[in-house]
Amino acid sequence: GMVLWGCAMNGYFGYISIYINSLADSNFLVGIAVAIPAITEIPSVIYGDRVIRKIGMLPTVMIGIGTVVVTSFIVAFTYNPVWLIVLNSLRGLTFGFWIVVGIRYVDSRAPESKIAQYQALATMAIFNIPALIFSPLLGYVYDTLGVNTTFLISGGMGVVTLILLAWLQGMTKQHESTTQTSPLNSD
Repeated sequence: GMVLWGCAMNGYFGYISIYINSLADSNFLVGIAVAIPAITEIPSVIYGDRVIRKIGMLPTVMIGIGTVVVTSFIVAFTYNPVWLIVLNSLRGLTFGFWIVVGIRYVDSRAPESKIAQYQALATMAIFNIPALIFSPLLGYVYDTLGVNTTFLISGGMGVVTLILLAWLQGMTKQHESTTQTSPLNSD
């Protein structure tokens, strides 16, 4: 699931700046497109634990991933660089949700003596491995089929990730009825 989500997310993050630059031919706007979400992400990181305690890990991660999915689909049909910056900034509002859930989940599964190692491996699984595997493929898609298809594929992979998470949660709940509590259900 993490690698699949990483592919979807890397597709979005890897190509939003390229797309904005192709429309505006402005490195300044690209810089703004990166800078503003860095600010809008802060509240979701700060309040991520509070949201998890209130609604649980799975709904929190689904909100975070779902926001990127919806944004990917809207971006696919947006041709104004300023609106792309606005959309990217709104996407930042829930970025921290899936990051905080991921950290909590890995911490709950890792032996105490290996938490840092497990966190590093999880980071590689969500950022590095997908970039290695999927970014060249999406670059080819961008060049041959266009920007719309690139963002539709990223959004589609995000939808598959959400379906997989819901399915795994259902399987976990079924298994829990006879064993222990899943970290995705706990706060």
